[in-house]
Amino acid sequence: MTDALWDKVSKCFDTDDGSLPGIEVANLSPAGVSAIYAMLRQRSQLVGNPPEFWNRALEASILVDSVHDAASLVATGAADAFHHCIAGVVAGGVELPVLGVFVWSNIVELDYRMGGEWGSSQVAGFFELLRDCCALDP
Repeated sequence: MTDALWDKVSKCFDTDDGSLPGIEVANLSPAGVSAIYAMLRQRSQLVGNPPEFWNRALEASILVDSVHDAASLVATGAADAFHHCIAGVVAGGVELPVLGVFVWSNIVELDYRMGGEWGSSQVAGFFELLRDCCALDP
């Protein structure tokens, strides 16, 4: 199955064309946004500078990890959408390349850089990760 999937989608992963394609898990409830973001963070490490987001109530940019659940603040409209990168996610028994995570009010989007880090096993793992996300808010 892994090779069959790769044959179907390899053009979306194998050659870095400079874009950052993304896949949205959409039509989520506020609880779903929160649950998916929590799962992604539990299974990964942050990449780069600590991420920030705009907290509307405080009218300030604050660190994502300075609050209990930044994703729920976005989902309920108390904060603006935010994006950051994660690494170390293991899905389908394989570590995935660095992923971007974009949290919107009813969407969690995963974006990625195309290129040589992706192969059939990584793509199969990525689709398993997407399935895990969808299972948290069917």
